[in-house]
Amino acid sequence: MQSTWKIASGLVILLIVSVNQAIAVPPCAFTPAQSHFAQLNLQGDAQFFRSEYNDNRSSSITGKVETNFKRLFDSELFGYQLDTKGNVALTPTGLDYQTIGTGSLKRFFQSDFFWLGAIDLTVDSKNPFKIDLTLGAGLGRFRDVTPLAKAIRIQNALLDQNSLQGPLTDLTLQEMAQELGHQGVSLNQQIEKLEKIIENTGLAAGGNLSASALLRVEEIIRSQEEARLCGWDIAASVGGEVSNTGASLLNEAFVINWNYALVPDPVSQWTSSARLRTGLKLLDSYSLQASAVYGRRLSETSRVRASYEFKRDHDKGKDYVADVERHQLSGTLLLQLSAALSLSISGELKYQLGYERPSFNLAVQLSYDIF
Repeated sequence: MQSTWKIASGLVILLIVSVNQAIAVPPCAFTPAQSHFAQLNLQGDAQFFRSEYNDNRSSSITGKVETNFKRLFDSELFGYQLDTKGNVALTPTGLDYQTIGTGSLKRFFQSDFFWLGAIDLTVDSKNPFKIDLTLGAGLGRFRDVTPLAKAIRIQNALLDQNSLQGPLTDLTLQEMAQELGHQGVSLNQQIEKLEKIIENTGLAAGGNLSASALLRVEEIIRSQEEARLCGWDIAASVGGEVSNTGASLLNEAFVINWNYALVPDPVSQWTSSARLRTGLKLLDSYSLQASAVYGRRLSETSRVRASYEFKRDHDKGKDYVADVERHQLSGTLLLQLSAALSLSISGELKYQLGYERPSFNLAVQLSYDIF
């Protein structure tokens, strides 16, 4: 198994190592008055699965339909975040379904300190429901820096086609980002304002942006890709869990959450998180989840994504101790076929404590962005 993990680790390293184009101002330098992001998509796939067992007793071809919704809002005094995922899968044993949702409300009371109310919901075909309701406090915040990332992309694209005589200043890029971040502004109005900002610098080749340059600006503004988020936060909260998965319907919950996001350049995104959930008898029974994700746009029509996820559940009952531990490594190549339609090829390597070997999953997936 060690050789398998060495090969997988090498593939991930090759996937994420790249030479970033030097930029005058990092995307994380952007500080909008408000951050707001929403994304909803549908996905469907066909999969080949190789089981953990040497005799391949569970190898099969399966299919799945999945939907994802994300929403982020952050202002000086108030913020909220929603993240939901649902899927229906056809498996060798029948039809499985699962819905996982997390939501939080934040009220900032001093700079980046905040009060927190959070809900975590899990409903699936194996464990009908589990809900955590908690209240607490934390420190930190996230910013949507997608407007500055797009402003830098516009600059680099115009330089590549010789529509600019030189790089734009940091102040100009920040001004473009502010315009790109305005809500309720039409596409034509955004293009006109950006055209005026760039031409006022005197760097436009020939004094004015050509039709091909403006078309490139429009393509970047309209491009569909993941939001670029910067920031971090850490929070602790206490409350209760309602579920039908244990001996008691209502249990106490103590939750620590940590999240981090970095945009090293306009086409890349790093995110990582960790969540510890336990009871008031600390670590008698607990669930620990951690993840790290890297995404990069290779071209206008292709992106790659690599991720590692870890989960450990420890349950200390009166007469038993149960442990579940899982490692999951995955990579995805996404090809944009149209403005809303995309094709992805994904590979997943997963190892769970107690099984003979890691399982391997290969999926070809179509995705349609609704908005």
